[in-house]
Amino acid sequence: MKYYTGIGARGTPEDIGKIMTAFARQQSDSHTLRSGAADGADTFFEKGASVGDIFLPWPKFNGRTQANVGGLFYHKKYDKEIEKQAEEIASTVHPNWAACNGTVRKFHQRNVYQVLGTKLDSPSDFVVFWAVPEGDQVKGGTNTAVQLAKTRGIPTYNLYEPEVRERIERYLK
Repeated sequence: MKYYTGIGARGTPEDIGKIMTAFARQQSDSHTLRSGAADGADTFFEKGASVGDIFLPWPKFNGRTQANVGGLFYHKKYDKEIEKQAEEIASTVHPNWAACNGTVRKFHQRNVYQVLGTKLDSPSDFVVFWAVPEGDQVKGGTNTAVQLAKTRGIPTYNLYEPEVRERIERYLK
C-alpha cells in the first residue's frame, strides 16, 4: 500500500483548500491519505479522499467519532509501546519539547503517525501541506511532521510556495 501525508495549518486559505481537496480526490486511486482531523488543511484533504488513515490525538477529537466513515479510518487508540516510540520520535524533531504539556505532546505524537503510520514502520511517500515558512521550518504543529519527513528523506511540498502550488495545479489538470 502507498501512503501520502496531507496536512497543514488550521488557517489554510480556501483557495488552497480547494487544491488540497482536488489533490486528495485524484490521489485516492493510488495512495491512502494520512492526516489528523484538524480544522483547515486536514479537513480539506479529508473531503477529497476516498481512503485514508486519520489519526486523532484522542477519541472524539474535532467531532470525529466513528471508526470508519466512507473509507476513512479514524484511529483513536494506539499500542502503548508504539505510543512511547512516537513520543520519543516527536521529541527529537520538536524544537522545544520540554515546553510542551501533555495535550500538546499528543498533537505532536499524532504528527509522527501521520508520517510513519500506525506501527511507525511504513513511511509516507511524500508530504503535501500548507504552512507559513519560518527559516528552514514552518509555523505551528505541522512543523513536527515536516521536520520528521525531512530527517527520513521523505519529499515535502509546501503549497505556500508559489512554484509548488503551480506544479500541483498543473498536475491536477
